[in-house]
Amino acid sequence: MKSLKKYILIAFSLMLTAGIQAQEVADVDVKIAVVNVDEQFYSGANLSDIEDFSTMSVKVTKGGEVLENHKIIGGIIYLKSDPKVRYGTIAMNGVIELTSADVFNELDGRQVNIELKVLNETSNERMSFTYSFF
Repeated sequence: MKSLKKYILIAFSLMLTAGIQAQEVADVDVKIAVVNVDEQFYSGANLSDIEDFSTMSVKVTKGGEVLENHKIIGGIIYLKSDPKVRYGTIAMNGVIELTSADVFNELDGRQVNIELKVLNETSNERMSFTYSFF
């Protein structure tokens, strides 16, 4: 009887683990993107083309489409080599709020990260994303 209980417990654990792994694989395409008011997506490579970040926001995307059921809880923009150096925040509506208009002018190719906390309102799953650019 004890061995049957152990077998059931192990089988249940394996099923639970397989379900969690399947969910992680299914959500691998969920990303964050920096977008302008025209919904043009920017990668880290072309962020240097942006002179005015006041029109930019951050969105959660999958396959190039914005996911409306993902609510931004908050986010920060910081220097990767020194996370105490903060350049701004991400509001709950995804708007980028920089500490000053020319905050990125003197970075000389150093990496900046956007760290975002998101809530999937469908599954109540909390997620973290990091978007990097130079």
